[in-house]
Amino acid sequence: RWLFLPLSLLFLAIVSCGDQEINVAGGGIGGTGYTSIGPITALGSIYVNLSDYEKAVKYFSLALEIAERLNDKKSMAQSYINIAIIHKDNKDYNKALEYDQKAIELCKEISDDKLLSNVYMNVSNIRFLKGEYDGAIDICLKSLAIKRSNDDTYGMGIAYANLGEYYFALVKNAEQDHQIWESYLDSAIFSYRKSLYLAEKLHD
Repeated sequence: RWLFLPLSLLFLAIVSCGDQEINVAGGGIGGTGYTSIGPITALGSIYVNLSDYEKAVKYFSLALEIAERLNDKKSMAQSYINIAIIHKDNKDYNKALEYDQKAIELCKEISDDKLLSNVYMNVSNIRFLKGEYDGAIDICLKSLAIKRSNDDTYGMGIAYANLGEYYFALVKNAEQDHQIWESYLDSAIFSYRKSLYLAEKLHD
């Protein structure tokens, strides 16, 4: 889910940037004018793995700042996504949705359907965590539609697995109405079966 990079690039990030203070006004890290997005993003990912989210956000924010200067809209979108995931993990769901919405707008602007489908998936997960199960399903279906059009078997499998979880959450909330309960249960089972089928297809 994070923008992980090859070990060689991670090494470059550590050698080039180290753990210097971020000084955006000074033109980069430590005021050096360092403007390579990849290694800076890699450092953010390293700090995520170390559970140092404060430093991770700083580096992802610096990557975003540089992408904005370069007018690199795809890198901007990816930075928004990375920052959103940190806010989601910190249970600041509204802030996470703000950043994901910015990523969605950029993905549409540059017509990057693959990245857009991933953002939709992230948003659906946040909606689910907020208890907004219907909203989670609607957004997940948007992601699934894009992944299907791109013949993304792996992505479709994940989408169906998530849908199964979302529908099953509705099952538990619909115990008083047997007809609705049965409909949600059927949808959950169908989604889980589709996910299993696609997983098996990937291993054929």
